[in-house]
Amino acid sequence: MCQALEELMEDNRNEGRREGRNEGRREGRNEGNLEKTKTVVRNMLDRGYEIEDICAIAGCEAPFVEDVRKELHW
Repeated sequence: MCQALEELMEDNRNEGRREGRNEGRREGRNEGNLEKTKTVVRNMLDRGYEIEDICAIAGCEAPFVEDVRKELHW
């Protein structure tokens, strides 16, 4: 009985680790996607695109573009 309980506890710990790794991967992908979108927005701002065009092409909202613009110190 004790061995079965130990195995169950170990399985639970392993599941928790897997969930944690998966969550970390999701967060990393989200951060990577955000950085890619920022790069696209920065490039479009540098080339003089209008905010509405940037939003349509980059798939983001106007406040996001404004935040990126502020980061560029425009």
